Parts: sequence; structure tokens; C-alpha cells
Amino acid sequence: MNTVGSRREHELASIGNDARTAPAAGILLHSIPDAGRRLGVSESTIWRMIRDQAIVTTHIRRRTMIAEAELQRYIAQATAASATKVAAPRSHVATISNSRSAGESIDNEMREYLKYLKNRIW
Repeated sequence: MNTVGSRREHELASIGNDARTAPAAGILLHSIPDAGRRLGVSESTIWRMIRDQAIVTTHIRRRTMIAEAELQRYIAQATAASATKVAAPRSHVATISNSRSAGESIDNEMREYLKYLKNRIW
């Protein structure tokens, strides 16, 4: 069982369940600070999510608002995405038997990478 994934799923599932983040009855649109409180993130994070088009906004005159339905969609999407993610295996794990062999290995990898970059640039 993946405890990190389980913890994240639990956190996402609990978003909006406590009294301070639960929407008042009938509220359809949230300001940026309210949306941040609902999702448990900062206003800056909300603005980044808007910039990255993870959340769609609505404009009323000069105010940027986020629909309750949009917040619910984002929560559902984030919950579904975190449930399907599997920890990516590392491509290689360095085992250090002694510092000299590890240093040589890193030096060789760096040389190979620099050769690769040189060939790509030229």
C-alpha cells in the first residue's frame, strides 16, 4: 500500500469538508481568496492554477471569480489523477562501494553527457 498516495487521497477527499472551508448555501461564485480557502492553498497558488489553465475563471465586471462547480471539477480531477498515479521507478540507483569508484562513475557519466551536448549543439 502506498502511504503517500493514500495520505494525498485523504487530504484531497477532505478538502471542503470542514466548517471553515465549506461553502455557504447557495454561493455559486468564489473570489480568489475564498477559492484558496476552499482548496486549502494560497492566493498565489490559485493565480498559478489560473495561469496554467487548471482552473477556469469567470469575470464579473473587473472581479475574477471561480464557480463552485469549477472548484468541484478541479477537486474531482485532482482526486482521480492522484488515484491513478503510480510512483515512477528510478532509472538507476547509484550504489557507492567506495568514494573513488563512485566519483569515477559520476565523472564518466558527466563526460558522456557533455559529449552528447557538444554533438547536439554543433
